[in-house]
Amino acid sequence: MRNEYRGIDYFRFVSAILVITIHTSPLLSYQPYADFILTRIIARVAVPFFLMTTGFFLFKNLETTLEKMKVFTKKMAVLYGISIVIYLPVNWYMGDLHGKGLGKRIVEDIFFQGTMYHLWYFPATILGVWVVYFLLKRLGKRRMFIVGGALYVIGLFGDSYYGLTEGIPLLKNMYQFIFSLFGYTRNGLFYVPVFIMLGAWLSEEKTVKKWKIVTGMAVSLGGMIAEGVILHTFDMQRHDSMYILLLPCMVCLFQLLLFWKGKRNRHLGKVALCIYVIHPLVIIGVRGVAKVLHLENLFVENSLCNFLIVTLVSIAASICITYGKKEKR
Repeated sequence: MRNEYRGIDYFRFVSAILVITIHTSPLLSYQPYADFILTRIIARVAVPFFLMTTGFFLFKNLETTLEKMKVFTKKMAVLYGISIVIYLPVNWYMGDLHGKGLGKRIVEDIFFQGTMYHLWYFPATILGVWVVYFLLKRLGKRRMFIVGGALYVIGLFGDSYYGLTEGIPLLKNMYQFIFSLFGYTRNGLFYVPVFIMLGAWLSEEKTVKKWKIVTGMAVSLGGMIAEGVILHTFDMQRHDSMYILLLPCMVCLFQLLLFWKGKRNRHLGKVALCIYVIHPLVIIGVRGVAKVLHLENLFVENSLCNFLIVTLVSIAASICITYGKKEKR
C-alpha cells in the first residue's frame, strides 16, 4: 500500500457532512444549545480543513509555481461557474435577479459573497491563494505568516469578537466599510489566507509524537467550545466562523489526519465536493416534496430527520454524479 494521505480524503467527506450539519441544524428540535455547540463551534472545522488541504497540496513545502496557481485558479473558476449556473433558477425564484442595484449586487455576489449562501467559498479561496502567493513571493515565509495572522485578527473582530469593536466609533466605521465590500470578514482576505498558510506549513516534514497532538487536539477543541459558548453568552458574535482557538485546533486535527496513510480514494474527495455544491438544492427539494406529501412535520420540522434525509440524498446524488462521469469517460 502506497504511503499516501488517506486521512485527508476521508475527512473531506466528513467535512462535507459537517457543512450540511451547519445548514440543517440537526439538534435544533431537541436541544437548541447543543445544536449551537455542534453547528456553530465544532462543525466550523469543516471549511478551514478544505482550505488547509488546498494549501497542503498547492504550496507543498511552502513553495509553488505561477503555472500551478493558474491551473488551480482555472479549475476553481470553472467549478464556481458551473455552480452559479446550477443555482440561477433558485436565485430567480428568490428575487435575487430583480430590483434596484442589480448590477452592483451581481458583482458583489460573484466576486465576494457567492451567488448562493455556500458558494462564497469559491471566490474566497481563489482570492486567498493569490494573497498567499504574493505574500510568499514578496515577503518570504516568516513575514508571510505574520501578515496572515494579522489579517485573521482583523477578521476576528468583525466576526465572533465584533462586540468588542461595535462600541468604538472608529473601528465600527472601519468594519462597516469592510462589510459594505465583503458582507463578512469570513472572506478571501481575512479568513482564508491563514489556513492556506497552515496547510502549506504542515506539508513540510515534521516529527511530532502522536500523543502530544492528541492532547493538543483535546485541549484546543475543548477551549474552542468554551470560547464559543462565552462569546455567545455575552452576545459578542456578528457571525461565528472565526475563533482564536480554531487555529491550534486545526493544526492538531490536520496533523492527526496525516498519520492515517494508505492508498488514497480520490473519488471520495470528488464526492465530497459534489455534496458541498448540491446540498442546498437537496434542502430545497426535500422541503418541496414534504409540502406536496404533507409530511412537513416529519421531513422539515423535525430537524434530525431533515438532516438525515438531506444528507442521504446528497450523498446518493453525489455518488451517482461522480461515478456517472467516471463511467462516461
